[in-house]
Amino acid sequence: MNVEAKCRALFMYRNQMQGVREGSITTDWLNYWNLNTRPGNPPYPNGISEKLDYLRVYAIDAAYIPGQMRTESKRMYKKRIYVTLRAPLIATLHRK
Repeated sequence: MNVEAKCRALFMYRNQMQGVREGSITTDWLNYWNLNTRPGNPPYPNGISEKLDYLRVYAIDAAYIPGQMRTESKRMYKKRIYVTLRAPLIATLHRK
């Protein structure tokens, strides 16, 4: 298991789930940074402060993660996020 990919996947899933709740702070936060929809590919997190690095990473990762399918269980969706985020991390490790 790749711990970094797992943490990023859980962060991505949690933000997406909280971002659809009406009136939640996360929804307002994602709307403010225009992250409530899937960003274009390749992602450009311009305008997001470098101090908010976790948000910049979220913006980049979100471009590669399509939303949950209607027939897809929560467990399988989380797994798909993890597998998608793990691939570039593994490729980066093999280049070093």
